[in-house]
Amino acid sequence: CALAVWLATRTGLLRNSCMGTSPDTPRSESPLASFKDCMSLEEALKIAGWPSWLATAREKQPHVIKSLREFEEVLLFESHLNRICVLPNGIARIDQEHALPSHVREAARGETDVRRFLDHLGDDEQLQQLKGRIYYTPPNSSDEREVTKTRDGKELGTLAEKRAALACKDERGSVYLAELRRAAKYRHEADGRYTKTMLARGVCDWL
Repeated sequence: CALAVWLATRTGLLRNSCMGTSPDTPRSESPLASFKDCMSLEEALKIAGWPSWLATAREKQPHVIKSLREFEEVLLFESHLNRICVLPNGIARIDQEHALPSHVREAARGETDVRRFLDHLGDDEQLQQLKGRIYYTPPNSSDEREVTKTRDGKELGTLAEKRAALACKDERGSVYLAELRRAAKYRHEADGRYTKTMLARGVCDWL
């Protein structure tokens, strides 16, 4: 299990690198709605396609971190295996509110559906410049699989290609987007190093 550190924000959703969706979930009118106003934990689990028992399983409950000092110590020195750590309002508290480009933030504002998010993000030419991992789960199924090839076996690379592949799948299925990044490396203006990240700054910059 990979490191899972969830920075809880006023929107109740963190979309810097991933988004899970149900096509029936409407786009929220208010980007600053509180988590309880957005959805319950049970609703979030249902949308994500996860079992409802996770909401009450003691071993799966998140560890809520209250102070920035504690967050720093947990991040640097403690084990994160099979663990979720929550820093309430963490995006703002560690200065990440404007880490994503404005057009990405606007595309994700209030959005709960990956297909619509990709449409908001740009046309085919713009999505050819981006990559990401897309996972699809058919309706009434728990068989989640990454979208990596077309029906005839052609490898998919960019988000434009994967968006086109999604059009061939049942719209009632759920879609998950992770690892959103640029397709080609570039020199980051902060340190001059080559990277594919879309972030202007990361948690390491706060540290």
